[in-house]
Amino acid sequence: MKSKYKAVQQFDNLTVQLYRHLMNVLSSGIKDEITLSQLLIMRQIDNGIITVRDIAKELDITPAAVSKLVEHLVRDGLVSKHQSEEDRRVSYLALTAKGQEIYDNNTIVRHNIFENILSCFNDHELNTFLDLINRIVDKLETMDKRSS
Repeated sequence: MKSKYKAVQQFDNLTVQLYRHLMNVLSSGIKDEITLSQLLIMRQIDNGIITVRDIAKELDITPAAVSKLVEHLVRDGLVSKHQSEEDRRVSYLALTAKGQEIYDNNTIVRHNIFENILSCFNDHELNTFLDLINRIVDKLETMDKRSS
């Protein structure tokens, strides 16, 4: 029982450290003076999620928060916004050529950071690590669905 508690404490500490260090490394690696939050919005648009409401749902944040981030991206010429002809309350988002270039460049930087992080594992360890992370994500998704 005590060892289980110790594992819970260690997991708690490690998740805090992981989040803090990962956010610091990713934020310092971002190019072109955009925020990590803006980059996450651009990622959703690049993946075909093109309305504020759908992005908010996917990222589990408020539509108001997404709208604010989108307005900055539009102002900076990274995202274009086109009003729906069927429903004037809905706007469709797209990355501009400049936005796509910035997103692609930052994706390369992010992938290089992840490659560097994962280089501490051999192939077997990497596969085991990814399997374990997937199990944690699956468990969290199940727990999240129950709380909704």
